[in-house]
Amino acid sequence: MSETESKQTAVKQARRAKDNDTLDYSLAAAALWRFKWLILILLVAGAAISVLYNRKQFVPKYKSSATFTVGTQSSVSSGGLDEYTFYYVIGTTTKLSQSFPSVLSSQILQDKIREDMGISYLPVTLSVEAVPDSNLFTMTAEGTDPQMVYDVLLSAIRQMPDAAKHVVGNIRLNPISMPQGAPTSCFNKPDHVKNALGGAAVGLVIGLAWVLAYAWLRKTIRSKEDIRNRLNMDTMGVIPAVIFKKYKTEIDRSVLITNERVSSRFKEAVRVFRNTLTNRLKDTDKVVLLTSTAPGEGKSTIVGNLALTLTDIGKKVLIIDADLRKPSINEEFGVENELLDVVTTGDAYSITLVPDLNVPVLTFNTQKRRYWDIMNADYLHPLIRSLRDQYDYILIDTPPCGLISDTLVIAEEADAALYVILQDTIRLSRIRNSLANLASSDVKILGCVLNGVSVDGSAYGRYNSYGYYNYGRYGYGSRYGERRKNAKDPDSGTAQAPEVKD
Repeated sequence: MSETESKQTAVKQARRAKDNDTLDYSLAAAALWRFKWLILILLVAGAAISVLYNRKQFVPKYKSSATFTVGTQSSVSSGGLDEYTFYYVIGTTTKLSQSFPSVLSSQILQDKIREDMGISYLPVTLSVEAVPDSNLFTMTAEGTDPQMVYDVLLSAIRQMPDAAKHVVGNIRLNPISMPQGAPTSCFNKPDHVKNALGGAAVGLVIGLAWVLAYAWLRKTIRSKEDIRNRLNMDTMGVIPAVIFKKYKTEIDRSVLITNERVSSRFKEAVRVFRNTLTNRLKDTDKVVLLTSTAPGEGKSTIVGNLALTLTDIGKKVLIIDADLRKPSINEEFGVENELLDVVTTGDAYSITLVPDLNVPVLTFNTQKRRYWDIMNADYLHPLIRSLRDQYDYILIDTPPCGLISDTLVIAEEADAALYVILQDTIRLSRIRNSLANLASSDVKILGCVLNGVSVDGSAYGRYNSYGYYNYGRYGYGSRYGERRKNAKDPDSGTAQAPEVKD
């Protein structure tokens, strides 16, 4: 495959790479840990709301029951009087158990009860239950007024024989167990424990649904596998987050391998990244561009540390701070501009040497030329070409290519490019669009550097890892934002780490 075809393939991969449609279980687990307090709050809130709601909606109900047998007319006595005796005839018993519910709900019985009690409507519910294979029945009245429940039950027992006469014939109710008065306690007392558990379950479901939705919808880069599967790119380095402990006195908080307070894990990761990079570069590849999607992804931090590690192995390195809108390399090294030793001065640039680090940095003087004069191929390309033979490597710190096009002008003169991604911060679609723009410049993209990786594998709890800063507006003549404790991806609306001095 030719070099042109490879570049075209890179553009297509950056534009057409598809998400895995499966749920990212590692992200779901991390989100579950992150939102554990939210889930706990939903549990407690659900339990409390359920208890309060059921208490507010609670209406006490009372129940009164009577048990009796039913006698049917069987014969006429010698004296001519009707006798009601019980004959255990299964057919008759079955007919009674089937007919009594319809008698209770009939308009005839209800009219008789209302007439008997002198009321206009029946505020009580009546039901009857038969003991199988017997003529034993239990009639129950339920309602909100205990006295009314008791009175309606007695009236129903009195009126039942007359109302049932046309359905099952002449009957007589023989009481077995009768209520002694109106019920004194309701039967539907709320079970607060059950209500609380039910509400807590609803809160748990809502919390878990939120976690699953978050894991399903959040599309960011969190691992080397994400870079390979979602971006079709190689991972050149994985740089861990740096967390400084709190001290009462002022300490060196520069995120550099020269800082003794920086962890050995970080230093080793930068050296591994350096070795991977030098092995991938050809002998003729000297100019390496580093960029990112948005400000605050640690690009300048990586440029500075990469330069230091290359110097450690005897390489002559030049850093070009091409981020004219927010130059920060010297700030990254923790020195003031007036303390730098000037090595070379041009019409719109100067090369200074960082004290004690032996790293030259080229910065541009925008007071002598306007931004667009410097970021012009006619000026920039001859300058970079003139510096090629003087250094083993030239590292160019560029503006985020997801915001402005300056990087594309610089990329035309670069031999290779590295793309810095801050873990779990920038939306995947933005990263893809920026990579597609970078690939369209025909620069060789070596791969990505995953930065700010949490030691425990999650992307959370790392927001104080660097001395982060936030850009106000990223444009010509803009005033940069003040330092913030937290920053947000303006497009996704999701929380991200406060920005690195980038």
